[in-house]
This record gives sequence, structure tokens and C-alpha cells, in this order.
Amino acid sequence: MKKIIIYNILILLLPLYLNSQTANTIKNEVNLDSLINSVKILTNEISAPYVGTIRNRFSMNGRKSTAIFLKNKLLEFGLDANLDSYRESGNNVIGFQEGVIYPDSIIIIGAHFDAVDEYCADDNASGTSAVIEAARILSKYEFKYSIIYAFWDEEELGLIGSDYYAKRAAANNKKILGVINLDMIGYDGDDDGQCEVQYYGYTNLSYPELKNNSLRLLKLLINTHKNNKFELVLLPIGRSYSGSDHASFWSQGFGAIFLSEPYNGDFNPNYHTSDDRLDGFNLDFFHNISGLAITTLFNLAELIDFSLLSNEVFIYPNPFADNLELRVRNGDPIGSVRIYDVNSKIIYQTLTNQNKLTIELNVKVGVYFIEVINNEGKRIIRKILKNQM
Repeated sequence: MKKIIIYNILILLLPLYLNSQTANTIKNEVNLDSLINSVKILTNEISAPYVGTIRNRFSMNGRKSTAIFLKNKLLEFGLDANLDSYRESGNNVIGFQEGVIYPDSIIIIGAHFDAVDEYCADDNASGTSAVIEAARILSKYEFKYSIIYAFWDEEELGLIGSDYYAKRAAANNKKILGVINLDMIGYDGDDDGQCEVQYYGYTNLSYPELKNNSLRLLKLLINTHKNNKFELVLLPIGRSYSGSDHASFWSQGFGAIFLSEPYNGDFNPNYHTSDDRLDGFNLDFFHNISGLAITTLFNLAELIDFSLLSNEVFIYPNPFADNLELRVRNGDPIGSVRIYDVNSKIIYQTLTNQNKLTIELNVKVGVYFIEVINNEGKRIIRKILKNQM
């Protein structure tokens, strides 16, 4: 069944519909508290849902716990998710969001989750948290192209997880349009906002389009940066190899770019030690790089602009006490209904082929959102209010 959209709408701005979403509104959805919370979970500062605690990300058991946590986060966002177990000690986590028009054409945003020591907040809980945030935000929308949210294992042992995935994708002739890799995006000691962006900058006789594909991604990233005024200074660097997961895709002819703090100069002095902690982050820098990556992905995947039911659906009473009545004015069947709380959690859903529907809703007093889709794919989202009994 086709996945259904819910928009993360600010209450004071309601109603905002899907076709009014822009890259700038996506930028504003990237939440620093959400990013920080994920880093804390990954570095054992707070307990992790689904697995209790993630004590480390370098032992086999620690990495397996991390992978289970990440898989369940993706499932929580309504995505297809699985553990891609390529060997006993290695588990990539892959979340899939199918594109509506070009489902076989894929864009990947990824980060490695393994580490070499305790904590390792910058390397690479930072990038992992940004991918979690991308999935949290973008899973609510529908796009022309498919998106994969990837968490790579065993990067620290030689890009093993991403290398396995890229080789298999090439062997199966997967159409990967581009890869955004995030690794070490939390440290900016001199507060100059410099962000290194690596792209494939050399001619490759085996893959003649590799350079052009990487440059295309770089150009879109630069335009996204310019149009949305992220407080960063981009440092594009053309390379043929680098020690992070984008290189696995370069080696198979897939275009990719890599965002990180600068490797030369202002580099994290606590790299690969247990002193790499969240309290060493420049939070504005972390927030800005995450936002740039997620907004670039939004632009790459190309949002679908659906028509809305608008004035054709009647929802009453609103505010409501116990029951809601839905009716479609023109008599067309409703199709499907979902109701969400303010945190985008689904609290009610149903499929129907009626033009009238009564919903019994036993929820707390507060604000909720209802999404109605008819059989032609037209849709609307409305704010509904639960009153006291």
C-alpha cells in the first residue's frame, strides 16, 4: 500500500499544505534538540529506546544494539527498514522511502555508526544523528525519487559496510542518482563555520560520468546553501579517494559528496579518543551542516505536489468531545484517514470506501491533525481540537 503523508505543521501557521512546502520550511524543521537527543543516545548519555542502553559502538554487541535501535527508529517514522547483515560482525541499517514517479531511481543519505572508542560523539554520532533527523522530517512527504537512509557499519575497519553495499548495488545495476555522506560534522573549534565538501574531482576512465555526477551534486548543494542562507563557509575539494563511506560509491562509479569539518587545520583534537564528547560540539555548526544536508536531499528527491480536497471535506464537530463525523461533499469515497498528534505519531488510521465516516476518538484534550485522502489521491490536512468532556 502506498505510504501516506503527514506534514509536520507548526500550529500557529496552520493550515499549511504540502504544495506550499519549500526548501526553506524544511530547513526550519531541522531541530537542534532532536539532533542532540540522538547524539546523547548514541554516546550512552541517555538510555536508548528499544535496546535500553548503547554502551559503546566499537564492540560487536554494541554495534548490534546500535543497529537495532536505528532500525526501530526508521520503523517508527513509517519507513521500510531492515538490518543488512553482510557478515556475522557487520550490520548495515537501510531505510527505504519509495519514490512515487521514479521508484527505481535512488538517492542515498548515509553515515557510519561504528566507532573506535567510548562515546565518539563527533566520529560519528554526529553524522548518524543527522541521518536520523533526515528520516524524521522527510518521511512525512512524498517525492518523485526514492530515498535510502543508510547507516553503515565497520567504516572504521576500512569502509567494509558501505563497500559491500556499493558493490552489490553496482552488480545489480541499481540506479543510484547520488549519495550524501556525513562524517564528523560537530566540531568547529575556531567558530569560522568552514564545512569541507569533497566531490570526485578527477577523470576516471572506467566511469567517465563519475566526475560530472559528483559535480552535479556539489552544484545543487552550493545552490541550496546560497538560497537558504546557512551560516557556513563551504570548502569544495576535488579528490579521487578519501577515508569515508562516499569513497565506496566512487569506486563503483556512483556520484557522491562528503560533508565534514575541515580535515586540515581546525580538526577535532579528540579524534578517535574517549574525549570526543558532545560537550565539545559547536552546536550551531552541527545544526547548520545537518540542515544543509537534509535540505539538499529534499531538493534532490523532488517533492510531489498533490492536489487537495480543500473545501470538499466536512469534519464536525470541531472542537469535538468523543466522536468525529467526516463527509465528502461530492459523494466520492473517502479512501483513507489518519489522525496524528503534534509529534506526528499516528493515533488513528483506517481505510474505507464510504463518503461518510464516524470516528470514535478517545484521546487527551489538545491539538491533533487529520489527513483525508480520496480514491483519486486528492488529500487534505486539517487541525482538530479535543475539548473537555
